[in-house]
Amino acid sequence: MSIRIIDNFLDEKYFYKIQSHIEKNHFPWFYRDNITNGEENSIGKYGFNHILIDGKPTYNIDILNGLIYEMIKATGSKDIFRSRLDMTVNRGESIVLDPHVDFFFPHISSILYINNSDGNTIIYNQKYNDHDKYDQKLIVKEEIEPVANRLLIFDGLFIHTGCTPSKNNRRILINSNFRYREL
Repeated sequence: MSIRIIDNFLDEKYFYKIQSHIEKNHFPWFYRDNITNGEENSIGKYGFNHILIDGKPTYNIDILNGLIYEMIKATGSKDIFRSRLDMTVNRGESIVLDPHVDFFFPHISSILYINNSDGNTIIYNQKYNDHDKYDQKLIVKEEIEPVANRLLIFDGLFIHTGCTPSKNNRRILINSNFRYREL
């Protein structure tokens, strides 16, 4: 699977409803010491997230039902097994977060950018494997700019990361993981 970018992924009015819901001041965000891998006491790698699906829905996602359906179609997947909102905030400089994979088995990853921001997503040429793990010389395959309503789809075993914004207050996205369709 190659990297796919779909701009203007959702109908503009529908996307605006989702964006407005997520960007509300009272939307619940949960602090994490390390936004990429959850390690506690990880200085400077913090962020906020909100789990939407973890095997099953964990949040009332009525407004997101159409989005989930469209992402499943776009990925060619059979189903989604995790989806979460992530938010990183401006710290005065752009910080490259920890390179990682979301899961250690074959899967499809996607990122839907909720707002226009800086803080690119970096996808490396190297895939995670049980032998090398993260002990590989990472070479950038592609950097993707966060653009509202842009969907990024890629093989979830590609090591990847994000950067914190330095020109915008926050970078918000929905990170989702899908099973490959069985033949």
